[in-house]
Amino acid sequence: MLLVALYSFLVGIGILWALFIAKTHRMKKMTVNIPGPKMLPIIGNVLEVGSTSPEFLQYCELMQKKYPKICRVWFLQHLAVFINNTEDCKTLLTDTNLLDKGQFYKCMESFFGKGLVTETGVKWMQNRKCIAPNFNVSVFKSNVQIFNKHIYAMLNKLSQHVGGQEFDIYPFLLHQAINISLAITMGKEPEESLTWDILELLEREKDSVVRRILRPWFEYDFLYWNSKIGRMETKYLEMWAKKLNEVNSDKTKDREEAPNMSPVILKLLQELKENKLCTDQYINGEIHTLIVGGSDTSATGLAFTSWLLSRHPHIQDRVVQELQQIFGDSDRPATYEDLQQMQYLEMVLKESMRMYPPIPLVGRKLTQDYKIGDYVIPAGANLLFYIKGIQNDPRYFPEPHKFDPDRFLRENAKDRDPLSYIPFSYGPRICVGQKQGMFSMKTAMSGLLRRYKLLPGTIPLSLDYKVNLISSTGITVRLAER
Repeated sequence: MLLVALYSFLVGIGILWALFIAKTHRMKKMTVNIPGPKMLPIIGNVLEVGSTSPEFLQYCELMQKKYPKICRVWFLQHLAVFINNTEDCKTLLTDTNLLDKGQFYKCMESFFGKGLVTETGVKWMQNRKCIAPNFNVSVFKSNVQIFNKHIYAMLNKLSQHVGGQEFDIYPFLLHQAINISLAITMGKEPEESLTWDILELLEREKDSVVRRILRPWFEYDFLYWNSKIGRMETKYLEMWAKKLNEVNSDKTKDREEAPNMSPVILKLLQELKENKLCTDQYINGEIHTLIVGGSDTSATGLAFTSWLLSRHPHIQDRVVQELQQIFGDSDRPATYEDLQQMQYLEMVLKESMRMYPPIPLVGRKLTQDYKIGDYVIPAGANLLFYIKGIQNDPRYFPEPHKFDPDRFLRENAKDRDPLSYIPFSYGPRICVGQKQGMFSMKTAMSGLLRRYKLLPGTIPLSLDYKVNLISSTGITVRLAER
């Protein structure tokens, strides 16, 4: 019996080995001339990447610097090709035949479902076409009222830190951003404790996603969902669904101050379902996408901007001067028209996102062989675009580590390749909510700077990858009354 079991095990290993060779042989043969680090048999470059998210981020940085145009890396049976130059980025990101997201997005499907982030093909194009028009000027104008309400609530909470020690500003910014996203998407205001519960679950879920990305063998659902990490994620997902149901239940209070602001996107998704264009699973995934995507990225952008302004007081003063020209001595909330006048603040936000893009890495997957320059990349390859590295190219941004918002003056930016700055990605799959995100950030930062001075802390940044870009040491500042 023992011999039979051993024989069966060896046969199984042999079959898996044969499948592995069959899957990778052609791809390895086609990519032999693409530059990249040396590989070990079977495992490729897995050991170089590391097992933690900071190590992964550092590896992306290394590949971008060492191979400024293109390089190939193997993660077990998965081929990843880093596209590190703007010329090839333009070709690939604008090709309407390259809409499939990279392999690592599969790790996000359990959380996002088949929504705008992960969906592909005709289904994605159909739903994107329906959703995009709802991010329009009339919606932006009505949402400014929501932005102001939650931003002023955050400013009141920050008062406890005035004149005190340095503190991590990111959780405060994320809390208000989550509240804004919930109000806009669901049309209701969650209780305070519920928002904090959602925030905690969001951080746990992102951690699970990244840990799965960094363990290529967890591509196989059977292995992942039966692992300790997978069982924990199952628990988080159940809790997340329960919390969202609470948000949409009668236990939450309706937004009485703005009854005219209905959850436009949620209604649209329900209409899609009625027209048999999407399922309950899609709607839930899209709600998750809109809540998380509309909050995490803007909070990240605001936190890094706060950190940079605290260390560049002359730039902070220029923003305040612009705000004084718009508001004078008034403490009234910002309007849509006010936000349009904040041109220098917008340049500051853009420069911050150039240096610290909220989403530092995006990916695509090839469904057919693709010639790019002197190389032919085989079907099945994952294309990786390390946005943070691309946006620090000294050809387009001299002294790239210098914080200089004047890079985005019209005369300085007019001849610059648009692919040198892609914090919201580019092409057909560019972020659908980028304009709303910018309005939200301008509202928050203008409110913050009209009330407080941002002063530097002492704790340096330690960049980390949790789907979005964060600092594992916090993004710390000090506050003083203005």
